[in-house]
Amino acid sequence: MHPEIRFGDLLDLPLRSGVTVASANRGCGINMLNMGELFRFSRIPAVDMARVDIDFSDSDRYLLTIGDLMFARRSLTLEGAGKCSIVHGVPEPTTWESSIIRARVDRYRADPRFYFYYFASPAGRRSIETIVEQVAAAGIRLSELSSLLVPLPPLAVQGAIADTLGALDDKIDVNLVLAVQTNALVRALFKDISAKADTHRALSEIAAITKGVSYRSGDLKPSETALVTLKSVTRYGTYADRGLKSYSGPYAAQQIIKSGDIVIAQTDLTQAAEVVGRAVRVAPSTDYTVLVASLDLAIARPRAGVPAEFLLGVLSEERFHRHCQSYATGTTVLHLAPTAFETYLAPVITAAEQHKFARKIRPLHDLIDSLAQENRSLAALRDTLLPELMSGKLRVKDAEKQVEEVV
Repeated sequence: MHPEIRFGDLLDLPLRSGVTVASANRGCGINMLNMGELFRFSRIPAVDMARVDIDFSDSDRYLLTIGDLMFARRSLTLEGAGKCSIVHGVPEPTTWESSIIRARVDRYRADPRFYFYYFASPAGRRSIETIVEQVAAAGIRLSELSSLLVPLPPLAVQGAIADTLGALDDKIDVNLVLAVQTNALVRALFKDISAKADTHRALSEIAAITKGVSYRSGDLKPSETALVTLKSVTRYGTYADRGLKSYSGPYAAQQIIKSGDIVIAQTDLTQAAEVVGRAVRVAPSTDYTVLVASLDLAIARPRAGVPAEFLLGVLSEERFHRHCQSYATGTTVLHLAPTAFETYLAPVITAAEQHKFARKIRPLHDLIDSLAQENRSLAALRDTLLPELMSGKLRVKDAEKQVEEVV
């Protein structure tokens, strides 16, 4: 067992909440990290963010740097409160919003990557949950986060553990980039054929759309059936066993996800309409016999004679996403109005052209699926090694051997 220390005693700067920016000062200036990026990425890369115009001359107070640990100060869900991500790339000045807490550790005593993995481990998550307060929403206080006791291995050991686990995450990130690039190629190929369409028709003519099932927390029990949730929606065309929860509640036959089905996000927690209207394929699960869509998702099933690949192309177009954005309403949470599907017009091309397109992109979908499968295996190994390394039950050298075999 490693000795323990107050988390606050490892910090180079005091814990800080981010900035609140008036609407008049949004839209230009420097990047601002929002809750959307925090929940989307565990290791926050260089991505497009909202921009704000603020005075950031005090860089220690207002700007992020690589290695900063970012905690969700509040969340609509218990599991989201205190969620920890690490800044992995900041190519330009970047600040952060008021719902996020920044922790910058003293590099002479602590490796930020080690503490990122610690807070992702079961022990670290249990520690965070001791300070979560649940009222209208779940949240944590800076003072209590600072007072949490955390392990303090020697700095060299911290680095070795972080390197070992980081090698797996690096490989996962490489696969994700390749999957994103492949999916972009698929979309470009669809754009070429949709440009040939001289007319459009109602979406309902090529797809049957069904709402997911409404469930209660008591329905989430061990079962051969899994509930596919909003977390399944990613940007690379399939889901990697994310957002699956064992489900024992009722469902209708049409709410079962079948091969070729596509799910569409009907809810968006980012309040920026970034997710609502996103459509992804659903790959088979090796862990569950039946997959059922949650109420946050709609199931789109291709009509007879329509290739699933063509329907996915229709629903993956940016035009469809923008259409759904215009139908998203709500304050705290955005919801997609049902009329969004009823009013959308899809491009019309011949059946022969549809099937030709499907044959062309099927190998690309197979590549995306194989990358997702590899990432599932890599993530499973990481999640197995993580608690063992944190507890000291597994030697770093033994873990390194397991990692070397897969990366």
